[in-house]
Amino acid sequence: MKKIFSLIVVLAMFGYVSAQKITIGNVDNTTYPKINVSVTLTEKGEAQQGDFKLIEKEKEVPFTFAKDNSTSGPSGRNICFLIEASGYTRGAAIDQFKKAVSDALGTITENDKVNVCYFGKANSDGKTLNVLSAEFTSDKNILVNEIKNKIVAAKDTNRIADVFKGIYECLDFFNSKQDLTGNKILIVLSAAINNSRSPIKAEDCIEKSSKFNIPIYTITYRTSNKYAADNFIRLSDKTNGKSASAKSTSEISSAITGFMGAADKAAAPAGNNYIITFDASQSGESNGFDILYKGEKVSGTYAVPEGQQSFIGKYWWLFLIGGVVILAIILVVVLMSAKGKKAKAEENARLKNLEERNIQLQEQMRQSSNQRTMVPPTQEAQKFDLKRTQIGGGGGTPTLMVSAGSFAKNFPINKMKMTIGRNADNDVVIPETTVSGSHAAIVNEGGNWFIVDNNSTNGTFVNGTKVSKQRLNSGDMIKLGGANLKVVF
Repeated sequence: MKKIFSLIVVLAMFGYVSAQKITIGNVDNTTYPKINVSVTLTEKGEAQQGDFKLIEKEKEVPFTFAKDNSTSGPSGRNICFLIEASGYTRGAAIDQFKKAVSDALGTITENDKVNVCYFGKANSDGKTLNVLSAEFTSDKNILVNEIKNKIVAAKDTNRIADVFKGIYECLDFFNSKQDLTGNKILIVLSAAINNSRSPIKAEDCIEKSSKFNIPIYTITYRTSNKYAADNFIRLSDKTNGKSASAKSTSEISSAITGFMGAADKAAAPAGNNYIITFDASQSGESNGFDILYKGEKVSGTYAVPEGQQSFIGKYWWLFLIGGVVILAIILVVVLMSAKGKKAKAEENARLKNLEERNIQLQEQMRQSSNQRTMVPPTQEAQKFDLKRTQIGGGGGTPTLMVSAGSFAKNFPINKMKMTIGRNADNDVVIPETTVSGSHAAIVNEGGNWFIVDNNSTNGTFVNGTKVSKQRLNSGDMIKLGGANLKVVF
């Protein structure tokens, strides 16, 4: 039972790696829009074009397939070391990391490409990763000197360590070097305690590692935190890497040697390299594609050469902002149009209501006029006697019926002269802007009633004819601006 348990622990510490069938090497964009992708197979035997599928923008695209005879044997190793230089590793840990990596660099060959990066906490620009060399190199002496002089774990009582952010940024940097052919591995040396304000988690690193096909090998420096190693065991296990725990330079060096040996074993045998060529359908700065080989998927990226990027591909964000602005303008126009239609509908309803009230008033005036005209002829022929009407009560008081918009009122004609206008001092006050302040007057001359215009702005009309003075008969229609009047004797 103890032996089985020990085997499980060993497998958990060093990771169980299933062999990959395919890896992506160099992605050549020099003949864009044609993209040439170098792929390496670990299986023996000749591959056929039908074994592959190429996916771009979630659609299968055609490609050409050819044997790559430019390689006569396994390609060199592409190794990136990532060292934690934080408050957690200050002191013995950082010294042992630097010594072990420097010793490992002594074993590289001229075919190997190597780089060393380090991280602690994010700087003022939010970046965590620091790189010793802009490009991967086989010049070990330069890197050893840079490790000695530049990698320093600053004193930090807060012990901020952006572990996963550092790994995440290092994967991006590693993948951006598209001149590297063959397998790539990332070796991380850290205390594995992610004390960070960054939202990046282990799952984000796992996803990016799978996308770029870069396995992550981890060495956890043993600390008092007994759970720290679990983070790196899971990270390596999920990315086809391996994990180890160490406390001394010799243990760290041993783990690195084993990891670099795993990279050698993963190298493809001679004659099992192919070139896949396809026409790019994307024009941005970073464009992704997937290659499927017998059900296994690997992902790669290509960039459009400088100067060949389309305006849309390069400035897509301008079109996005423009689209948002246009949508906002359309929304404002629609809302204003809806508001205008609502206001117009309300105004039409108001005018219709006023029209109906005017029609009702006119009908009342017509009925009143008809009743007046039904007086027996002997009475109709009698002359109007204002004194008899007002004092004696015979015949009733003459009436002036007024309608102006929503205003409607009947005024008794009980004076020899009745002034009409908009001003409050008139006998007949009509609150209508088209009626002058002192518009006209109704006067009695010799027992007959006359309408007299008072030089009004909009004139005085009797039965549709403009007048300055006109004798009135019962039922005559008078128009003063926008006001309608009817006299009933």
